[in-house]
Amino acid sequence: MTRGTRSRQRESSSVDAPAISARAAVRGASGDPARGAYCTPLYVARALPAFDLDPFTNDRSHIRATVTCQIERGDDGFGSGDPGSFRVGANGYGRARAASRVWLQPDYTETLRACRHYLHTRFVALLRFDPRPEWADLIGGASGWIGVLSNSPGRSSFEFEPAPGVVASSNTFPHALYARHYDDVTPAMRALCSYPEGTARHWRKRSALDGAGARDWLRAWGLSPDLFTTKDDPT
Repeated sequence: MTRGTRSRQRESSSVDAPAISARAAVRGASGDPARGAYCTPLYVARALPAFDLDPFTNDRSHIRATVTCQIERGDDGFGSGDPGSFRVGANGYGRARAASRVWLQPDYTETLRACRHYLHTRFVALLRFDPRPEWADLIGGASGWIGVLSNSPGRSSFEFEPAPGVVASSNTFPHALYARHYDDVTPAMRALCSYPEGTARHWRKRSALDGAGARDWLRAWGLSPDLFTTKDDPT
């Protein structure tokens, strides 16, 4: 047995995984050829720990995960619908448990559902830094560490990595890494975050972010106090 094999077995011990091999997918969970082709940039992926499960991936993903779900091969990151359930192939059901390291970067049409489904796990998520959507109360309140990503190399804002031939579009929102457990935050992750780091204690629920309170909260994170007054997409 090789060292890499032993490592993969240790990583998969925290997830009840079906014995089915991974296969390549064409697009991500959005089903849109352009949008689904985007993925976490390599420099971010290299900073992350290895995961037991990546339930919403595509064939270009740089994320290291023992088990992956890709919609194009018939997988389902929501499985039977029970919390933590996922399906690989036609009958390969598995379950992420409280000790499972899960990477969360779902399509934004499924973000609230994904957060509810995997909130009990040791998630690390890459999502917009925006307290207005309903999912933000869940993920922000459950995170033991939050880091707002600095600008992408050579760009004026953080950008996802497009597929070859896909014209990159600019993110209008800052993005952040959210980790359930501080122990899963690597030094390289912290180095990516140029703004002050926080925890759930620093997260403010949507109901508390009106007027001056919202502007003060944004300043505390090193962001423009007018950020959310000029954006109208809180989905």
